[in-house]
Amino acid sequence: MEVLTELVDGHAHLVFGGELDQPAFEQLCTEADTPAPPGTSHADSQLGVAVRRWCPPALGLPAHLPLADYLRRRAQLGPGEANRLLLRAAGLTEVLVDTGIAGGGFLGLADLAQAASATVREVVRLETVAERLAASGVAAPEFAGGVRAALRGAPSCAAVVAGKAVLAYPHGIHRDPTRAPDRAGGAAAVGVVGGAAGAGAQAPRLPPAAAPAAGQDRVRERHRRSRSRLTVRGSRAGPWTSGPRACTPPTARQESRPRPATTT
Repeated sequence: MEVLTELVDGHAHLVFGGELDQPAFEQLCTEADTPAPPGTSHADSQLGVAVRRWCPPALGLPAHLPLADYLRRRAQLGPGEANRLLLRAAGLTEVLVDTGIAGGGFLGLADLAQAASATVREVVRLETVAERLAASGVAAPEFAGGVRAALRGAPSCAAVVAGKAVLAYPHGIHRDPTRAPDRAGGAAAVGVVGGAAGAGAQAPRLPPAAAPAAGQDRVRERHRRSRSRLTVRGSRAGPWTSGPRACTPPTARQESRPRPATTT
């Protein structure tokens, strides 16, 4: 039996390198940008369970420790040592990092490589490059060429292994992949990304999405109705309705089933 000796994380994000209190840690357990509903936590999720199962042992603690105890241990070690122990426990040899989500406090690629003791390569998020260029005040006709030049001239270009776009998140996957002419595409992108249209002017828009494939409308309607039932209950809508990975809680699933007739 062949044993794999290399493990590559094909989709990672930057690692936070600063101190984290419990509210900040819980917020990082979700892709949502809003606090959890009162009485709940973003750590009350499958990810939160996985964190408490796998991360405490890497820091010398038993699995499934209460979150507060785990965070206390992280604070005792300090962010640098905690990150080093956690990343190296994963046994990674290479990490491909989407750098589109960045900000203050996150480790740079070199620091991440040292903490993980692994080779780190960059996955460039195309929208981030476009947003930075649009914010610089570039004219619409030069936008498309400017994006290509920015990608070719990136300081870390030698370590870049891929590009990534998140167009499907806001616009869905049913889009025409045909490449637009530079002038038309540049004008539309600057208008949408950078808000180049003047006050009161109609900003250029992306072309309309293609019609969804047969059956997609029914799937979306079923999903919409499921979310509506949870919203109506309100008081029971907890972490299951937070963020993009919302699911139906057990109580809602049980109540949505038809109840058998009873006789006395």
